[in-house]
Amino acid sequence: MGAAENGFACDEANSDRPRFSSSDHNQLSNGSAVAENRGDERDSDSPNPEYVEAYQLFEAWCEERGIAPKDRHSFGEPLARQQTAALTGYAVPSIRIYYHDFSSKRADFDRVRFLEDSTKDKPLKGAPTFRYWQQSGTSPRAYFPKVRGVNWNDIAADTGITILLAEGEAKAWALTQAGRRCIGIAGVWMSESLRNGQFLLPELEMIRWQGRTAEIAFDADIREKPGVQAACAAVMRELLNRGAKPSSVLLPGPEKGVDDYLKAHSVEEFDQLPREKFGPAEPLYKLNSQVAFLYDPHAIIDKETGKLKSVREMRERFANQRVVTIGRDGKPRIRGLFEVWMEWALRRDFTRMDYLPGQPRELGDTWNRWEAWGAEAVDGDVSLWDQLMGHVFGTSQEGLKARKYFEQWAAFPIQHPGKKMHVSTVLVGRKQGTGKSLTFNILGSVYGRNFKEIGSEQLVSTFNEFLVDTQFVLGDEVTNREDVRRDIDKFKRMISRRTVEINAKHIRQYTIRDCVNWGLTTNHFDSIFVDDEDRRFFMWEIQGGKLPQKLKEGLVEWLERGRCAAPLRWHLGRVDLTGFDPTADAPGTAAKAEAKEHNKSGLELQIDQMLATEVGAATSNPGWPFGKSDVWSLLGIQLYLRLGGHSTRTIASYLLKQKDTASLGNITVDGIPRKVYAIRNAARWRAASHSELVKEYGRWDDGSKF
Repeated sequence: MGAAENGFACDEANSDRPRFSSSDHNQLSNGSAVAENRGDERDSDSPNPEYVEAYQLFEAWCEERGIAPKDRHSFGEPLARQQTAALTGYAVPSIRIYYHDFSSKRADFDRVRFLEDSTKDKPLKGAPTFRYWQQSGTSPRAYFPKVRGVNWNDIAADTGITILLAEGEAKAWALTQAGRRCIGIAGVWMSESLRNGQFLLPELEMIRWQGRTAEIAFDADIREKPGVQAACAAVMRELLNRGAKPSSVLLPGPEKGVDDYLKAHSVEEFDQLPREKFGPAEPLYKLNSQVAFLYDPHAIIDKETGKLKSVREMRERFANQRVVTIGRDGKPRIRGLFEVWMEWALRRDFTRMDYLPGQPRELGDTWNRWEAWGAEAVDGDVSLWDQLMGHVFGTSQEGLKARKYFEQWAAFPIQHPGKKMHVSTVLVGRKQGTGKSLTFNILGSVYGRNFKEIGSEQLVSTFNEFLVDTQFVLGDEVTNREDVRRDIDKFKRMISRRTVEINAKHIRQYTIRDCVNWGLTTNHFDSIFVDDEDRRFFMWEIQGGKLPQKLKEGLVEWLERGRCAAPLRWHLGRVDLTGFDPTADAPGTAAKAEAKEHNKSGLELQIDQMLATEVGAATSNPGWPFGKSDVWSLLGIQLYLRLGGHSTRTIASYLLKQKDTASLGNITVDGIPRKVYAIRNAARWRAASHSELVKEYGRWDDGSKF
């Protein structure tokens, strides 16, 4: 049995250490305060501080669990740090819990309960990270509490006596001491020993189960733990196969275990708690492993697919399955399985859901929609990826710099699951077959079912369910070239937002965490709208042209045979991210500069040309006077650039987005107010006097037209 298995652990490093005999134990416990001969000559010696510590912790532990002082020497004994180290290898105080057979004789088996353990919140040097220890290689054993007046031989033979099973020795002791016969198992799955091919422990097999009432009293959190439910169902099924009448005791909480419950309630109140009989409940336990109820939004979770379904859909799915229930009149009734499950006390419920990459599916009352990576990271051959990167980025200085950025961009969400970047990568290929889509599909294989590929119609659709359960999206020619500006503004918000409202069919609208990072492909520079202020797009044109056929075939086979995800995840998980900022502006590239030019209107191109004119340039050409003056009116710009089809407001809007421009307000020329703008040297003209502005304005305007 390995460390931390099934709720307890053993020390694999000490697996060859022989077990301690009773004489060894007595020699180690020479200072025991629970020994019968308390008055011997050792009482005159100064007590060992380590043993005093262990004894006090033992007493407090027993007191907390309701084990009476007169019974503690039957339950077990304290071990000081040195004694525990000799037995387990861990130098912490502990309790050696005695196991007994049906005749209350000490069995050749003990468990150690550490009284110090190391956790993330409380790291203790040298302390174990688990609470229980038993000798490595030994199978679990059933625990029969040695409580005064209890004869387990008689109980095992008398099928009229109800037997309970609880997780842990202290809980079994508490119930047995309260008058109910309870056997302890070391963990919820420890009623069996699969190591030895046993579906029920040998000690439990020796009990006569035929016709006996058997009850499982696991902790109250069984409602939130499907693994515990499965273990409960497994032991009840085995008892049912042996002729018992098994049921599960439904502890109400907030007390976790039956020992805690008995501190606040009487054993008679325990007797009145509801019991769930296994026979009729078995289909419900099975259904609980398939579906769960979600409060927000109101829906049913299909655990197999992780999808949300409406109550109506699930009712139809299970419409042909029936169970027998007992009505209030005590008569059997046949009802639909799903309807009974909806009313069941142990129905698996989740208060909310979230999308938390890298985290377990079930987190308390939260259903995590994230499934898993496409493959486990395994060191392997990524030479095809290296060749693809060489084809995409080339070997120029700019290409090598861009390749480094792209691989860091691709690696960041692998190394930081769920983190969102504020940049989308756009791969441009002027021809088909350059490998741009293949690059993103190979990268998407790392994400498995968390990767989606969409087209422009999905981006503008009313329903956006494709964003659910998604970490990475490939938009293949995602923008509509007729409405490129409108669509890209919407898309930019999608790149950086933290949450998204999901509008899915048959499910009311709900909000989830947005963990999506985006890759885009295009054949046209003008299908991705970028302007001079853009911060969201890293654009790169494929350098190698059409993908060589041999490399293409190798990459396609690598992807389609599922061989790329594991080594690529390993590779990206080790990319050096030094200098990479996921929220920083996208770096500039030649492809992005070309895209900006392709996306500019005639107005924007002409104003760019105007602003690029240097002072003194083209002064001899009256048709292009923009080198004459830094100060212009909008009407003057409109006239000389022949922008009569555009309003002065549109001209001003674009002009003031550019560097080194400014609105200077009104000046008066020949008694006429004119609103003027600096097309260069903005700081200088903001500080200029009225007369200086009038003089500069007059360099191009004679005052008669504008």
